[in-house]
Amino acid sequence: MFRKEVFVLCFVLSLFLLPGVFAVVSISPLNAVYNLGDLLSNTLSVSRSTAGTEYLSVILVCGNDEAVLYKTPLTLGANEQKSIVVEVPLTTAFIGGLKSSCALRASYGAEEVYSNMFTISTELLITLPGAFGVHAPGATIIFNGTVAKRTGQTATGTLQYSSEELALSGTVPITNGVFTLSFVLPTDARSQAYLLSVAASEGEGLNTGATSTSIHIGQRLQELEIALNAPLLYPRNKVTYTSFAYDQAHEAYYIALDLSIRDPTGAVIHQETLTSGTTSFYSLSSSAPPGVWTIRAQANGTEVTRQFSVGVVLNVSVTLANGTLTIMNTGNVPYNKTMDIIIGDVREPKVISLGIEEEKTFTLNAPNGDYVVGVTDGASSFTGRSFLTGKSISVEDPTDQRLISHVSTAWILLILLLGITAFYYYRKIGKPDYATSSPSSQSYTTRPAGGSFTFPEKKTQLIDKGERRHLPVLVVRIKNHASVQGQVRSVVQHAVQEAHASGAIVQEQSPGTWVAFFTHAEGEDAVMMRAVQAAEHIQGALDEYNIKGNPQIDYGVGIHFGELIIEEKPFKYTALGNTLLLTKKLADYAPKIVLLSDEAHKFIASTTRCEKIHDRNAWKLKSISRRDRHNNFIKGFMKRQGFRD
Repeated sequence: MFRKEVFVLCFVLSLFLLPGVFAVVSISPLNAVYNLGDLLSNTLSVSRSTAGTEYLSVILVCGNDEAVLYKTPLTLGANEQKSIVVEVPLTTAFIGGLKSSCALRASYGAEEVYSNMFTISTELLITLPGAFGVHAPGATIIFNGTVAKRTGQTATGTLQYSSEELALSGTVPITNGVFTLSFVLPTDARSQAYLLSVAASEGEGLNTGATSTSIHIGQRLQELEIALNAPLLYPRNKVTYTSFAYDQAHEAYYIALDLSIRDPTGAVIHQETLTSGTTSFYSLSSSAPPGVWTIRAQANGTEVTRQFSVGVVLNVSVTLANGTLTIMNTGNVPYNKTMDIIIGDVREPKVISLGIEEEKTFTLNAPNGDYVVGVTDGASSFTGRSFLTGKSISVEDPTDQRLISHVSTAWILLILLLGITAFYYYRKIGKPDYATSSPSSQSYTTRPAGGSFTFPEKKTQLIDKGERRHLPVLVVRIKNHASVQGQVRSVVQHAVQEAHASGAIVQEQSPGTWVAFFTHAEGEDAVMMRAVQAAEHIQGALDEYNIKGNPQIDYGVGIHFGELIIEEKPFKYTALGNTLLLTKKLADYAPKIVLLSDEAHKFIASTTRCEKIHDRNAWKLKSISRRDRHNNFIKGFMKRQGFRD
């Protein structure tokens, strides 16, 4: 028993007396990221305290998975240190499917150490343009991109691109990290943004990457279209048209179009700019020529035409006033017919040849009396009444050269009479220090009806027995009379009647210009108020029409208080100084308003609201227009013109 215990003690003491065996292993720092296929290179430092041989191994550890990269026996002398370089390609043949966060574990004998953590990545980073502007359908797209590994090294391989919506796909090479894409957009692609996907790879089982960008295709005008309300129209009808524009995918395209309307001769009679998809109209004039008309719309080099026809209108208007019969061609073709003019029981045929908008007048004679006068061409007829004078029933054409010999003597006598009258006037009045005017007043008569009004006939302005008088003068100026006279003349007539209803003498002195003279002998304040109230009514009637009427009436109303020489019966006048000229200038300047001169304003300053127009020395009438009196007339006129409430 004693021997056994001594043996154990001696063995333990021998262990302490034997020299120890120590080994040291270290791993050099590794990069933070490696891509699949890269060469992993590392230097190991190994030493031991005693001579001997052990296995040196290097193992890749990624989570719970491992792969042996290096293993070899290594013999070292006592306290000898060696550096071992380990280089391993990071391919699936060596590491299998290991990736993500990894580390190296090195062991020599009982010694074991770990490297710093690093990442093994299979990702390629692709750089290409984003949503790079708007492209036209059918355009060729060319742009460059780059492909790099996570390590920052350039990649070499292939890149695939595709867009399912655009039916595009293809493959291009990646060389030293650079690729070029080139493809043609479809010509009929809708206008929108499309997704373009790209995928890069370095080869089977190696690094891959994918990304996407957008391509925006814009609209291209492909087609224009015009829709019309009717294929056949007549003068005074409205041509209603709607323009349409379509893009490459035949979808609505909103764009500004230049539209023109040409008559059968090719002359442009209307032009405008409008947005596609909108409806507009043009009113044919009363003299619109018959034939094929053309509407053309164009934009960006694309145009479309549409045709419609204007039918033939053979028509005349007949007016009878103070023994004068006027026949006017209101159709759109020359009028050549024989018309019977009937006075009482006498029928006299006349060959009427009139160009478009041309008129012809006849003087009717008959023994003093009131007669029924009829006119017919077989298709239409006119009947009116007029007081006629003369020795016998006859229809005379003032333009007939055969009458010259009969009236030459009368003309000579009339000229002599006018000369004597002028000399008498000169002697009576003396040389005035003012300018005179002899306005030409155009005469016409409305057909007899309730509430009708006849403008005074043109009279000579030579005054036999006149007196100087200060009185209000009102001027109504229709500034666009040339374009509106045929359609809205009755509206203007009705408006100007307000001045006549206030007791004024009204004359139409030239196309589009009416002058009203308020000759009352009552107080100046009262008569001036008559003129202002008439102006308000005129403004109200014209504004009421302009709310729905087309074309619009561009008008101005001027009022001045000035001096004239007048003769009451029959009414004649001579304007002193600039009375009439100043009033007309006020009407010309007034933009659809009533303007009063300083002289006129001082009489009504306390009873009206006016705004001073300093640069014109005039006053704008601010009182509210009273339109109730015009409602029935305006509504009736609108209904006849085809307007709806």
